[in-house]
Amino acid sequence: MRQTKSTDCHSEVRLVQGVVSVNPQGLNSNTTDLKVSVQGENEELVDYLRGELDDDLRAVGRYDREGYDPLFIRDDVIEEYATEDIEEIHHEMVLKGLGNQHLETLFKGDDLDCSIYQFEDKVRLHFVRGDYRGLYVSFDWHGDVNPSRIVDRCKSIMA
Repeated sequence: MRQTKSTDCHSEVRLVQGVVSVNPQGLNSNTTDLKVSVQGENEELVDYLRGELDDDLRAVGRYDREGYDPLFIRDDVIEEYATEDIEEIHHEMVLKGLGNQHLETLFKGDDLDCSIYQFEDKVRLHFVRGDYRGLYVSFDWHGDVNPSRIVDRCKSIMA
């Protein structure tokens, strides 16, 4: 299910292990579960990440100019972010994706495949897939996983 920005809608959408939940009161309340199918490339990607990262996988999603499609969000991660936070993250990812064109020019035409944001205990991967489109992956990091290896496998799945 697709979540788009809206100022007059108070619904929240989340995908947790293949189930989308729609909640008119917000992400922190009880929800009604709706089944959706994550198919093809998306399913293979989420399956790989869940197998590789297990409980450390926080979130996976796709976005474009209009909104975002959550493919996986771990329950405790849902509770960390308000709708406004998610919309701000979406907006920032779109802008960063547009900025990649400038970086690619500066580095003589090399394609920027992925940006890796490593925080104290989390890693966020941002794959730009063209103007205004991309994929994000977030996972808990304990120093035991090589983010570049995850990036390489994700790229091969998305190829």
